[in-house]
Amino acid sequence: MLSNSYSPFKMGERIKKAMKRKGVTQEQLAEEIGVSRVTVTQWRTGTRSPSYEHLTKLCNALDIDTGYLFCEYNEKNYNTHKICELTGLNENAVDKLRTMQFENAAYGLADALSLVINHPNFEYLLNLIVNNATGTMETVSINKVHLQPNRAAIINSELKDTIISMAKEIRTKYTPNQYAQTHYIFLLNLYREGKITLEDYEDVKNQYDKGNFEYSPSKIVKKLRKK
Repeated sequence: MLSNSYSPFKMGERIKKAMKRKGVTQEQLAEEIGVSRVTVTQWRTGTRSPSYEHLTKLCNALDIDTGYLFCEYNEKNYNTHKICELTGLNENAVDKLRTMQFENAAYGLADALSLVINHPNFEYLLNLIVNNATGTMETVSINKVHLQPNRAAIINSELKDTIISMAKEIRTKYTPNQYAQTHYIFLLNLYREGKITLEDYEDVKNQYDKGNFEYSPSKIVKKLRKK
């Protein structure tokens, strides 16, 4: 059953947006799907809708779900949609967090972000920042104590003190193992340079996450030389 907000024109707009995000031209998309450039133009303008066969190929080519094209949700895929729905974050923020989790695994930044969000003063800090940016004087509640911050207090003490409190807790709870960190960085660089596959990267990283560093960088290099 189609969404009430669906229309061929809106589908066309979403195809345009997905193409721009993916960085593909009409010619490239047409060639990958096996249709003419004119057909792609018709899809983009909403004068023609893709057949089921072409719809599947289109979604695969643009890394989107059919639900997005049919206006069932505004995010490129269902998983991202549910995350946005649960967290209140927008799609770009979710993508950024995913990138951080993958690229910064070696440095533990994803773990540090989790500690910040879980910090008891996080919501308070967020409200202070929003109040300062908008100039509003909304009451902030923390630990059942109601406060009404003003700009001077935010700049001079409360904001700074809250950030310092978070930083101290992160330093206390997260003390990265330098030996382990070296392994993670080396592994990530091997993947980025195309020397190991994503499957190899995930397999070894899973072992590292469990604290098993028997599969050391030197063993990875030896394995590569044998190939």
